[in-house]
Amino acid sequence: MHKEGKVSGKVEWHGRSGQLCRSVAPFKFHGTAKLAGTAQLTPSGVTGTGTAQASGKTSGGSTGANDCAAPRTRIPPTKPAEPVTHPAAEPTKPEPPGKTKPKPGDVGKPATAGPKPTKPTTPTAPVGPKPEELDKPVEPPAEAPENVFGYEKPVLGCFEGQVFPLAPDTQKLPSDYAALKAVSVLYACEWDIPPRAWDKGFPGVAERFEWFAIRYAGSFRIANAGEYAFRVSSDDGAKVTIDGKLVVDGDGQHPPKVATGKVRLGAGDHQMVLEYFQGPRFEINLQLWVTPPGKPEELFTVR
Repeated sequence: MHKEGKVSGKVEWHGRSGQLCRSVAPFKFHGTAKLAGTAQLTPSGVTGTGTAQASGKTSGGSTGANDCAAPRTRIPPTKPAEPVTHPAAEPTKPEPPGKTKPKPGDVGKPATAGPKPTKPTTPTAPVGPKPEELDKPVEPPAEAPENVFGYEKPVLGCFEGQVFPLAPDTQKLPSDYAALKAVSVLYACEWDIPPRAWDKGFPGVAERFEWFAIRYAGSFRIANAGEYAFRVSSDDGAKVTIDGKLVVDGDGQHPPKVATGKVRLGAGDHQMVLEYFQGPRFEINLQLWVTPPGKPEELFTVR
């Protein structure tokens, strides 16, 4: 048995790649492919020969290298935040702010335990953004967040802060975040919390007013290479790490205190981690400034 014939076909496709980079338009690709050839069916099998041609075009997309905004690169060292819930009620959970004002002689001492909290009647809802919110972060709002430590929803280009509970009387920032479990997530575009007493609008973080740490991670872009100076004011400890190098070390349990550091940076994107911890509730303070080469000091921001 021997038979010969010709076959031909036409294939059309349409594709969409998504966004090339943040803030630029998507592009589309349209194309056509044509196939032609012959096939032979013999007792030993089928053989075939042929040719193929394809053509296409693209539209949209970036018009230049400068169209791309700073990437939203997440910094790995700690594992990504999983859906988290509040920790179980602790027998020494403090009273909400405003109920008991600390005495002057109590500053520096651990807070006394308040009344034993009641057990919730309904399960606590998960804390943190939903997957669809992570995929579509909002543009940085014009107004400041209600909680001075950051927004509750993901903000494009801003730093993600994971909140970790600490044991009472903690003296320093954690050395291993992988051993801790985050209880909440915040998003900060800058840090400007001047020193103030805890009972004057102290923002609770995951229902906590003391003994917690926040680890902010994100990236920022600079146009000019040179030596940059960073200054942090904090109560209690704070550290700034850029591209894996510790630049500012203000760690430790202490009243409002300033720490400084300098680093030489090249033009482009850089990864930064800002760590902060709140010890006893008496005071709060977290501010970060930067001095670019040849310019005056300014508040650090990625808006």
